[in-house]
Amino acid sequence: MSEWHAVAGTGIIETWCVFHRAYFEDLPVPYTVIQVRLDCGVRLFSNPIGIEPGALRIGLPVEAVFADVTPEVTLLQFKPA
Repeated sequence: MSEWHAVAGTGIIETWCVFHRAYFEDLPVPYTVIQVRLDCGVRLFSNPIGIEPGALRIGLPVEAVFADVTPEVTLLQFKPA
């Protein structure tokens, strides 16, 4: 059985990748995907905001930001803490 648990939206960047090939027509290239390890240990993939790819580093503290894309879609992204 699965359960939902609230967790803090803070963690660190473990790695990242900059995509230069368009895999999705509505997502312009280049775009950056980061792997974040939350303080609770959960790892997830997202996008960074407020930081250029050249300034990313392993261990960089980040915090969650929620971006409303449409009334039905909200994206989880991360900014430097």
